[in-house]
Formats: sequence, structure tokens, C-alpha cells
Amino acid sequence: MRYLVAFALLVSAAGCKFDSSGVTVDGVGDALGDVPASDLDAGARDGLDGSGDADGSSGDADGAADDGSVDADGAAPDGDAGPSPIPAPPAITSADGWVLRSPLIESGTRLRAMWGAGAEHAWIVGDDGYVLHHDGRRLLAVDYTRTMDDLYGVDASAPDDVWIVGDKGRVLHYGGNGTLVAETVPSGERLEAVAVPARGEVFAIGDKGTLLRRASGGGWTQDTGITTQALHGIWAASSSSVFAVGAGGTVLEWDGSKWSQLLGLGTTAQLRDIHGFSVNDLWVVGDQATVRHWNGQAWTAVSPAPPTALTLYAIWGDSPTDLWVAGGSGTLLHYDGSTWTTHSRTDVPTLEALWGRSSNEVWCMGTSGQLLRWDGSAWTRVYARVPQTINAASGRPVTIAASTGKVYREMHGGFVDMQATTVLNLYSVTLSGAFTWVGGDASTIVAFDGTSWTSRSQGSSSYRTMWRGVSNKIWVAGTFGAALRRENNAWTTIDTTFGTATVFGLYGFAANDVWAVGSGGRIRHYDGATFSEPTINNGTTEQLNAVWGSSASDVWAVGNKGNTMHWTGSAWDFVNANVSEDLDAVAGRSASETFAFGQKGRVLQWDGNAWIPRDGGTTEDLRGAWGDSQSVLAVGGSGRIIERYGP
Repeated sequence: MRYLVAFALLVSAAGCKFDSSGVTVDGVGDALGDVPASDLDAGARDGLDGSGDADGSSGDADGAADDGSVDADGAAPDGDAGPSPIPAPPAITSADGWVLRSPLIESGTRLRAMWGAGAEHAWIVGDDGYVLHHDGRRLLAVDYTRTMDDLYGVDASAPDDVWIVGDKGRVLHYGGNGTLVAETVPSGERLEAVAVPARGEVFAIGDKGTLLRRASGGGWTQDTGITTQALHGIWAASSSSVFAVGAGGTVLEWDGSKWSQLLGLGTTAQLRDIHGFSVNDLWVVGDQATVRHWNGQAWTAVSPAPPTALTLYAIWGDSPTDLWVAGGSGTLLHYDGSTWTTHSRTDVPTLEALWGRSSNEVWCMGTSGQLLRWDGSAWTRVYARVPQTINAASGRPVTIAASTGKVYREMHGGFVDMQATTVLNLYSVTLSGAFTWVGGDASTIVAFDGTSWTSRSQGSSSYRTMWRGVSNKIWVAGTFGAALRRENNAWTTIDTTFGTATVFGLYGFAANDVWAVGSGGRIRHYDGATFSEPTINNGTTEQLNAVWGSSASDVWAVGNKGNTMHWTGSAWDFVNANVSEDLDAVAGRSASETFAFGQKGRVLQWDGNAWIPRDGGTTEDLRGAWGDSQSVLAVGGSGRIIERYGP
């Protein structure tokens, strides 16, 4: 459907492979979403029944990985993109700089088309005017004066000449200046596809045989009297060789001056898409599993026929012997020139669009916001919208723990399901060398070693918080005052002196400098041998849900009813945040960029003197947070993820 351009979306073929049937990891490292492991983790909290979780990791120089293994998140970024000379379109961002990461789209939104160029420029469009942009690392929703019209097609001649079409004659143009601009065209019919063979030169097609052309110098022309059939797919070899397909087996050809019918298809089935490698090598797909090939002289049915009777909506290929087709009921097939191989999905509904950069990078998308990526050996389901409530976050790569035992990792710009082997609620997560650790209900502790998940459960607590300590030693704590430390592949029990109260937050800076907070405003400090109560000048009896600090003399604990406590190196003092909502997480980039998060999307920033309310762009409860030198990220209800990047 899209014009085959020389530009390409750069994605490393080496990366994690997650598939609905299982999970294997070849090492995480991807220009579209993975960055090196950070030395700073921050707080996270659950928020169920008023409980919380503080997840965090502090850097350690000695850093040997517990349980041994190479680092699954890679030693360095894999082809990380440098600064782009072309501005990316603006992401949906709050007044105070918080970017919406997820959900980018509504749960029922259909994604209908994709186009990409370079490591920093890829576009996806769909229903209700949704436009997503891939900036080389993250998939973000584009902020513009949004139309609610469904968008069906996107194509470009370059990253600063992108064209999008949709319902009611909607045409949008991105010229590289940071904004999407609506164009006026001489038709109000639905436009389903677009091709851009040269800068500013655009062909758009749609309902009732609509054929629109734009000259490179500007100005639109509508060609009429050619056909009344709905047109669905378009492909351009050049400005003087453009092909369009549609209902009734219609195939049209533009020769530089006029449109004409390309006859002899041998079927009146509705054609949905077209892809080509030259004017003498065209492929079309459509209803009744129609697949036809044009060799420059005649149309032939592809033999053998594809192993389906369902409608095929999309086709894309790297070569005539490397073709993908997608369609109804999760149909996804590969053709190598002589044989069909089935890759159909049972976990996704209709697949409506395909786009690729190479044989090792193909994207497929469709109904309910489905987004799949092929890396040459397996299809990965990439979530633009995380469907569960998220309780905790850690990184990098950013990894989140959610309800119903789900763990997701940032990859390919979105998030992928790590196929954790539990169905219990997870409240905490941390990364340690090669390992991903998560904790939750019913004494759940499970670890991912880069290949598979293993239960490391211990005791009988519900583990609400987790922290990666010095030398990657793992700390977990939770109900009944439980605290465990893992070293030399074994767990050691440590008395928090909480009694039967719950520990909701852990954070530290050294083996002899660890903080625990929890029920009844309890605060305890570990000196390397025992936990004891520190000096508290002005305390609280409210539950404290999370703890984080920028240094050993700058530590914050936050809790219910807006309570915050500050450690300055010698004593804890109550600080009035002037809010009534429960604060469930705390994280930051530095002492001057410390943030507290809580109910109803509450975001506060400590400016050195007071807590200042900030606009996080959401009203969902924010349950967990994490930060490093690059950004601060908060997670919560309805799969909400917001992030604030550093300068």
C-alpha cells in the first residue's frame, strides 16, 4: 500500500524475543526501546487496600551479579539514535512536561497503517484520529489539534514530508516543523490510502472511486469518471507509475498523464492492498483469500493458494520470495515463492496493515490496538497500551510489574510481555545484573535470568517492596515485618523491628545504610548489623508507602493523607505537603528534581523549600515510580505510564 522508499526504520535484529507461546531471550538491546542498565532505581508502590511498595536500586561499583550470568540488558545501547536534524512531532505532554507513555490509544482503536524512515521517524495511524510517532526509542502519541475522523493511510517521501489520509477527505501533512497541518482537498469522501513518490507529490484514493493528486508545487486535482468502485490500496513505483486497487477486482494504473484500467485479473473479489517491487512485479490481496501476481504481461493466481479462506487485508515483502500477508481472525502468512508458512495468531483479532524495513524487521497491526514485530525468527507482541494496573517500575530497560502476575519490559518503543510464571498480584520489581526480580502476594518471589523464570519464594509474607543492594544483593520486605536479603544464592532473614506491621518501602545507599518505612509511620535504619529507629523530630502515625533519596543525607518517605518525611543526615522531620491524597511513590533525578506521586494523579515536586503541585497529565492513581539521570517515570491505574525527561 505504501510507496517503497529508500529510508528505513532502524531496529536492531538482535534483541529479546517474546512470543505468545513462550519466551526466549537472546540478549536485550534495541535501538527502539532498550538502553543500558542504570545505577539508580527509585520507589514503587501498589496501592491495594492502602498498601504500597518502594522499589529501588542504588549503584554499586563492585557489581557482581547475584546467581551469575551475563547482563541481559546489554552493556551498551544497540544502535542508539543520535540527534535528528528534523524535529519530531510533539508528544502528548502535560503543562509541566510529563509525557504520556501508555495508554497511547483506546483499547478498541484499530491501527490501520505505518510508515518509517531512519532510526527516529516512524508513523502509525488509526481510528479516532490517533497518530503515533516512533522517535527512535519510544512510541508516543502525537499532540495536535486532533480530528476524531478515522485515519487510514500514511506515506512520505522523507521524514519531513509525511502525508496522512482518512475519513471525510481528511489530509494531514507533517513538514518537519513540529506540527501536523490539515490540507484542503476537493473531496469529502473517505480516503483509505496514500502514496508519495516525490517530495510534495501525493496520490490519495478512497470511497466511490475517489482519486486525488497533488502537484509538488501545491494544489490538488480530482480525477473523475475513472471508476465508482471503492479504492483501498495504492503503490507507486515513480511519479509516472502508480497503481491503485479496490472493489470488484479493480486495478488502476497512472502513467503520468491519465488513469486506466489494468484488466485480466481473473476475479471480481474486493482487493484490499497492493505491494510491488517494480512495474513488472506487483502483488495484490483481497477477499476470499485472493492473492494475484502481475509480471508485466498478465495476472496469475499465486500457487499454491494461501492456506485460508479469510479476507486478506495487507501485503508487504522484502522480495518476491519473502512476502507477508495478513487478514481476518489473526491470519498471518509468509510466502517464500513456493510455500506458505502459517504464523497466524490466536491472541489478536483482525490484522489490517503490514510494513517493513527488511526481512528481519516487519510490523503488523490491526484491531484493538494490536502491534506485532517480526525480527527474522519470531513475532513479538508490542504493547502501545499496557492493559493492567501497574504497581511498580524499575529499569533500565524500564520493567514494570502489574496485577494478575504480568511483567512488561520496554522494547521496540513499547512494552512486551515477559511471560512471568505467576498469576498473583505483583507489587515490586527490580533489576540486578542479568536478573529481573519481582515480588507479590502469597510469598511470591520470581526471577528471570535472561532465559526463563524461576520461583525463589521464601517465607510466608506478601512482598510489597524490593531493592537491589550493594553487589546486587536483593532485598525484599512486606507483611509481618518480614525482610530478606539474598546473597550467595541464599536468603537471610533480617529483623526490621516492625513486629507484625508491614514494610512498604525499602531504599539504601550502602550495605550499612538501608531505610525501611511502613505501617503507622514506622521508619527504621539498617547499619549493616541491625535495624533500629533513627532520630525523629516530628513524626507521623500515618502509613508510609515509599522511600527514596538522592543521597545519604537527602532521603524522603511519603505516605497516606499527603504525609511526607525528610531525612537531612541527622534526623527525620515532618514536611507539610498541603495535600490530602495518599502519596504512594517517590522518585527523582536529583535533590532538586524529587517527585511524589499518589491518588487521582497527584504529582508533587520538591523545589528545595516546599512541595509544589505539578500537572502529570492524568487523574489515574499513580502507584509506583522510578528514576535515573535520564528521566523519572510513574505508573498506575489503567496501565497509565507517564515520564518526564531530563534536559
